[in-house]
Amino acid sequence: MIRFEDVSVGTVWVTCLLAVGLYFIRSRLLGGQFDGFPSVNCRKPWEVLNVFAHRRFQKNGPEYLKAGFAKSPIFGVVTDLGPKLVVSGAFIEDFKDEKLLDHYRAMIEVSEAGIVLEEQTPAYLSEDFMAEVPGFESMFLGNLHNTVLRDVISVITRELEQFTLPLSDEVSAALVDTWPASPDWYEVTLLPSMLGLIARVSSLIFVGEPLCRNPAWLETVVNFTIVRHHAILALHMCPAVLRPVLHWFLPPCQKLRREIKTARRLINSTLEESRKNPRTDRFSSLAWVDAFASGNKYDAAMVQLRLANASIHSSADLLTKVLINLCEQPGLIQDLREEVISVLEKNGWRASTLNQLKLLDSVLKESQRLHPITTGTFSRFTRQNIKLANGTEIPTGTPVMVTNDVAGDADIYPDPEVFDGYRYLRMREGPDKARAPFTTTGQNHLGFGYGKYACPGRFFAATEIKIALCHMLLNLASRLEQKPAIEHCIIPEYPSEQQSIVVPPSSLTIFVHNLLLFLYRIPFKVKTAAAMDGWSDISSAPPQYREVAWIANWALLAQGLGWSINYLAMIYQSYKDCTYGMAILPLCCNFAWEFVYSVIYPSHNSAERAVLTTWMILNLFLMYTAIKFAPNEWQHAPLVRQCLPWIFCVAIAAFTAGHLALAATVGVGKAANWGAFLCFELLTSGAVCQLMSRGSSRGASYTIWLSRFLGSYIGGIFLHVRETHWPQEFGWIGHPFVAWHGLMCFSLDIAYVVFLWRIRRQEHRSQLKKAL
Repeated sequence: MIRFEDVSVGTVWVTCLLAVGLYFIRSRLLGGQFDGFPSVNCRKPWEVLNVFAHRRFQKNGPEYLKAGFAKSPIFGVVTDLGPKLVVSGAFIEDFKDEKLLDHYRAMIEVSEAGIVLEEQTPAYLSEDFMAEVPGFESMFLGNLHNTVLRDVISVITRELEQFTLPLSDEVSAALVDTWPASPDWYEVTLLPSMLGLIARVSSLIFVGEPLCRNPAWLETVVNFTIVRHHAILALHMCPAVLRPVLHWFLPPCQKLRREIKTARRLINSTLEESRKNPRTDRFSSLAWVDAFASGNKYDAAMVQLRLANASIHSSADLLTKVLINLCEQPGLIQDLREEVISVLEKNGWRASTLNQLKLLDSVLKESQRLHPITTGTFSRFTRQNIKLANGTEIPTGTPVMVTNDVAGDADIYPDPEVFDGYRYLRMREGPDKARAPFTTTGQNHLGFGYGKYACPGRFFAATEIKIALCHMLLNLASRLEQKPAIEHCIIPEYPSEQQSIVVPPSSLTIFVHNLLLFLYRIPFKVKTAAAMDGWSDISSAPPQYREVAWIANWALLAQGLGWSINYLAMIYQSYKDCTYGMAILPLCCNFAWEFVYSVIYPSHNSAERAVLTTWMILNLFLMYTAIKFAPNEWQHAPLVRQCLPWIFCVAIAAFTAGHLALAATVGVGKAANWGAFLCFELLTSGAVCQLMSRGSSRGASYTIWLSRFLGSYIGGIFLHVRETHWPQEFGWIGHPFVAWHGLMCFSLDIAYVVFLWRIRRQEHRSQLKKAL
């Protein structure tokens, strides 16, 4: 017979030492990546995964970058796309030689999804943007539909002169639909309306008429970039080894594939019609690429989705920010309006005309300088050691992100925090006049990148943005200058596309001013899947709940303590009785639930994160005891005894898929709660069945029962507080099914302790008879 003391010395110590050793080895491998450089937002000692650092960066990325630059112009940080060595844009010249940088590797290393990539797949794209996962390859995989993009952009840039008038007509029509005239006040949001405008105008050149005005197409190309970004972030939350499976179940990934399916349906039908009845009077990149392909196989939808991803959101973002900056300077608006009228009266709608709008050009560049769409100019891996101008050496294989921090350098731009629409107009009169135009890139302005990394579509973007602003200035300038009192203003805690303000049709000032308050003066936070459906995110909770949230948190911690004691008691009893304490299927379901909601969809609540992570680790030890001692229980079933590790693997995978599928069906918040109910039902019923089938108290104890009982029903306080004080989100707790669940589990727990008492009594009597 194996004694508990022997097991604890021989097995538990070895297991613990191996776990600690592996942990520190992993910490050394990952934590030492930026040795010799200052760092911010690193993985904390108790964090096994980078997922928490990812979420911190999503929440406060600009603050971490600011803190890093306060330490050094070169520092390490864990971003939402993994660890990066951040390098100031002041060193951009040191990265001009593209042979020093691996554009390809950077996308392989983060994902490592285990899917074979094509040879030409950029590794940088696989690492950061999951290019090898189905649904993400739209950006980079393939042959013609990948390589033809630069050719398409070159053709569009060459033909801007003939596109100017059609673009102007489309902007005029789109603005009527975007901001229709009305005698009454109505609600509008700026960023979504600009996305719709840019999507329609860009699509005129990308896919042509009539698809450019199809609401389904416009919705798809706008949503694609957003959904894809959320899907990338969701996958970065998952361990790389599990991504080939998990992406099939993650809601953002599923939604991304649906968007691509819609795009293919619309593009293929349009392309089929174009082949039957080709148009020669209007250009579209869709028809041009099809002719360029000359019958070679390619994915037409992938071309258009990549164009949309590269152009629509960046242009709409800049247009939104320009309007916001302008609304604060009515004098600048008047000067712009006079410039537009003067230039258009002389030359009409031509590309050369737009180049003469020097003040408007200056306003665009200044807005881009002050509010770039992204802080990072580019991300690459180093192919060899790179020595910077200040003597710092970056080792081979380092993930590098060069930033646009030079845009705020007071030595280069006086009063860098102030929007000065005339800044680059004055620059045209000085020695740096060559750097003044909006589309010109340089070391001190990286809004469009730099050198070989510069955006090739910036000329088309500048054209459509200028045309849109010209129409707005001509039609809305007089109303922009009016500043009536703000009668309605919604200032949310976090920006959201769903939030709106009430505006009069006679004034653009109100909604631009109000959106200024919450779009660009309030810290931006990414809303990931884990923040949906009230999954422990109390940022939107009503005040009455915030006042009592501490009660819910204490109840949650008490529940966590109760179940932790329960797991520890089962581990102890397992070694003591050489058996396993929790039934196999409930254990697999429990572990899968804890994995999903501590790793894939981690809670916003720090108490919940700590509790779930602790449970997951304890359940690993429970699984170890089950695999070690369960064969003693399955002598009558050799196949089960031999395949126990495989049974655990398959069951955990199946339950993980089930929890993810439930999240995709009802939302993360509700799935977390319903999944917990399922685990509890399996645990209580499994404990009763295990006790009855064994006919003995092996693996059972009153401590196990009491800790489970208290841990479960203390959680009722947590649910009661949420239902009572946050009924909008948790009113479902009062539904009859929840009451049935509680009554059933309570009955099973009472049955368990009654059966345990009777079995213990019988065992005691048997021992007395043997003693006599």
